Amino acid sequence: MSSNIVFEKLKKQAQKSLAPYLYKSAYTRAIFTVWGLALRECQVSFAQFFDWTNPLFSLGRAVKYFFYGLLRLWTGRSIRLSYAYKAEDRLIESLLKPIVTQSGFYVEVGCNEPRFASNTFLLYRRGWRGVCIDPNEKLIKKFKKIRPRDIAFCSFVSDVETEVEYVEMDNNALSSADIHHVENALNSGHKIVRRKNMKSLRLTSILQQLKAPV
Repeated sequence: MSSNIVFEKLKKQAQKSLAPYLYKSAYTRAIFTVWGLALRECQVSFAQFFDWTNPLFSLGRAVKYFFYGLLRLWTGRSIRLSYAYKAEDRLIESLLKPIVTQSGFYVEVGCNEPRFASNTFLLYRRGWRGVCIDPNEKLIKKFKKIRPRDIAFCSFVSDVETEVEYVEMDNNALSSADIHHVENALNSGHKIVRRKNMKSLRLTSILQQLKAPV
């Protein structure tokens, strides 16, 4: 009997044994979910954050998120974890309902910061990986440092391939190639950091170039 068959039998037996407790009430379901997510975050923290090109920095970050996972075991549901600006990552999670033990692949266009106001960092902490695209070179370098398992790609994405003037603002989230958007930011008191001309690319072209899974 192969190890896979044995594992599946043990898995089904465990599910059968836990089902009466798991589905007893909404409270027990929530407890099982929180523990599952926390243990998953601990399990994948070193695989997601440790990078041999920057061992000390990445090791510290891996240990940090490992203990964050342990902290969630203690605090339980009292922490409603979210990294997105308005909890969009929790909305994504509720729509996808991903299996805790399985990892997925995401594509984030205009990813901006790798953690702050990020729609995908919560998924990254749970073992997901993907392609993150932004025209800001500094943010892409930051992505490669903090999220080494993602494919960070510097480009402006559009439905047509053409030359655009990308304007970086003092608030990264307000950077744009739309002159009206830039004017609104300037009228609100923000400042231009720099301007650069770059070629916009179609998303399909980028994903094909990076050989992203379809």
